[in-house]
Amino acid sequence: MKNNKNYILILSFIFLLLPCSILASEVEEEKTNIPAYITQGNLVITKEPNIDMTGKGCLYQVNGKYDSNYAAPGALHCLDLGDEVKIKNYNNPVESTIDSCKSHFLEVTFITTKSGAVTGYVCADAVKTDVDTSKYAEEFTKAGFPESYFERLTLLKDAHPNWIFTAFQTNLDWNESVQNESIVGMSYIQITDLEKGTKYISLEEGSYDPINQKYIVKEPNNWYAANAQTVAYYLDPRNFLAEKEIFMFENLSYNSNYQTLEVVQNVLKNTDLYPYAETYIEAATYNGNSINPVHLAASSKQEVVLSDGKLSGSANGTNKINDVAYYNVYNLGANSSCANPVACAINFASGYIATESETTSFNRPWTTIELSIKNGASYIAESYINKKQNTLYFKKWNVTSNYAGNYSHQYMTNIQAPMSEGKSTYEAYSKIDGLLDSAIEFLIPVYQNMPDTPSLLPAIEDEETKDKIDEEAKEEEENRVSSITNIIESSPYSYNNDYISKIKLGTSAQALIANIKGNNQDISVTVTRSVNNQTIELKDGTALGTGDVVTVSNGQESKAFRIVIYGDVNGDGKVSAVDYVQVKNCIMASSTLTGAYKLAADVNQDGTISAVDYVNIKNYIMNGNSVIE
Repeated sequence: MKNNKNYILILSFIFLLLPCSILASEVEEEKTNIPAYITQGNLVITKEPNIDMTGKGCLYQVNGKYDSNYAAPGALHCLDLGDEVKIKNYNNPVESTIDSCKSHFLEVTFITTKSGAVTGYVCADAVKTDVDTSKYAEEFTKAGFPESYFERLTLLKDAHPNWIFTAFQTNLDWNESVQNESIVGMSYIQITDLEKGTKYISLEEGSYDPINQKYIVKEPNNWYAANAQTVAYYLDPRNFLAEKEIFMFENLSYNSNYQTLEVVQNVLKNTDLYPYAETYIEAATYNGNSINPVHLAASSKQEVVLSDGKLSGSANGTNKINDVAYYNVYNLGANSSCANPVACAINFASGYIATESETTSFNRPWTTIELSIKNGASYIAESYINKKQNTLYFKKWNVTSNYAGNYSHQYMTNIQAPMSEGKSTYEAYSKIDGLLDSAIEFLIPVYQNMPDTPSLLPAIEDEETKDKIDEEAKEEEENRVSSITNIIESSPYSYNNDYISKIKLGTSAQALIANIKGNNQDISVTVTRSVNNQTIELKDGTALGTGDVVTVSNGQESKAFRIVIYGDVNGDGKVSAVDYVQVKNCIMASSTLTGAYKLAADVNQDGTISAVDYVNIKNYIMNGNSVIE
């Protein structure tokens, strides 16, 4: 017993002598890629730590260029309150040496569709890894939100206590909704750098061409069909519970307490629509409407304002019908099925005056911008806002079970439009002191069977699926070609590239068709001949000649072949002195032969036109020995 006590004392003494650094390394676990939230709006993310960007902000430029201190100049300059980041190494912060950061700097990564993974430094003063949701848990639960919504809603509630968050129960299955909204033609994303953006594009039929291995542009200016994972990201409300983006869920009914002329003017500042700010305020209640004028202005800016502030062809008066200009500031009628969206918008504004479907509904035609603003607002209110599609989110994603049915009657195909228009609304509100402290209501969707965590954007292209689709398409194409080949090879004839041969002299069109079809009546065979620049079909006992065309179809694909009859060099269906002379001239280089006629001159089929072929034709004419049949 005494020996055991001594042993324990010795071990304890050794343990006490161990260096502190060894103990610390064993106790402290390395923390990498730790999820965290940004708790401050417009937080600049810089390329290096300890760069003081005070007073410069998100859009700061020097001589027209973005500050090189930004983590991604020209693409991402600031993070938003509620944005989720990953802390690369939580155990290795960088000490702050500037007054604007009281604690230290952390290296973080943020994901964006434009720049991919952006890595930079932010002050830890505005980063939170653990959000206490208990103070609002009862309120959020009563409102109908699952726990996966709590953290980001808590950050917003802390910053804006008067904001009202209302859960909209869609009663729709999450996976089913993603599947329906991912159908090609429903959801588009703009990809300006295709090399980096293919991971967001659908590989479904109509979006990707596996034969040519090309993604299909769905609308001008590089709009492509988004794949299911990308759609899931933009459909998932939890990804947009940040201070700016949440305005895609703002209730779009009119609230005069904070939706004021000054806010509308801020939205339209530096655009050709700025002089019409008061008209948007009038449109909010025009003809019994109750619609957010800030939303109307932001929609117009999104739809018809170009990067230089000028108006597009839908609203600048340059597009006319019968010398009359029409205006459509909301691009109404310019849906994804339009080959020319501007023309569709103008036709809509005119009331389809040039068609049999002419209408005067909503006071059309709209021959001024004012008429377009007010009456277009009535159309939006009646068609969307009053039909439960009363948020930017619901205008893009109709999951409201309204009169039109889910996944239809959607205002836009652009999956990023609700986010960008929501940000425009926030920017306009933020310029008015105290406005963001108002009791603003947000209608936030909740789906059944949602994943436990928010959906993520694709990190890489799905090369495995793409390769499989490419290979299947290649095999299918080969099978289609070989099936035509098999049809020819099962006949008495031979097939070589675009030519069909071993056809005896005097064979009729009728006989050739019967020999190729055999017992397979599902095969279609036609024979044609060019006569005086006109194509005629041969069906009867007319003898075939070199150069005639036989077309074979198996129901899936058609292929045309030129007929080659050896010895019939001029294509008249006979072997005569004319053919004899043409072969002689070809040998002596006084004339040339091409295509089927050149092949027909190679009577012995040795690959060259020589005296042997010349002799064979001569012997055939004189009833001597010849290979010609």
